[in-house]
Amino acid sequence: MTDEFESLRDALQSDAPTPDPEARQAALKLAMARFQEKSKAASQGTATQPRPISSDGMGPSAIWSAIMTALKPSNRNWAPVLAGGASLAVLTLAVLSTHSLRPDLFRPADEAPASAAKPRARIRRRLPMPCR
Repeated sequence: MTDEFESLRDALQSDAPTPDPEARQAALKLAMARFQEKSKAASQGTATQPRPISSDGMGPSAIWSAIMTALKPSNRNWAPVLAGGASLAVLTLAVLSTHSLRPDLFRPADEAPASAAKPRARIRRRLPMPCR
């Protein structure tokens, strides 16, 4: 058993044999021939049906693709997206708050305002005079 270990140790410590260039060329030719034979049956790009994507740049898949491309973490151009979202939020709040604060702005044109139905008389009050 020690003879086997010693022979293995000697083999590992010795220099590697020099490669034969003719044997190398023969091995490469054999490997290339086997590869060509193996990959001859299935070549790339010969699918019978096209892929289910829109190739004309229109349709839902193209829109989804554009959205996903814009939202990729690698795409650092977030400024237009954030500016558009902020603008939309501000406009929504402006319309909602205007309707809440001034509901008379959103009534039909043929409806008379509530203040025009009954005119109010102006009451004048006397202010107390300051003492001298």
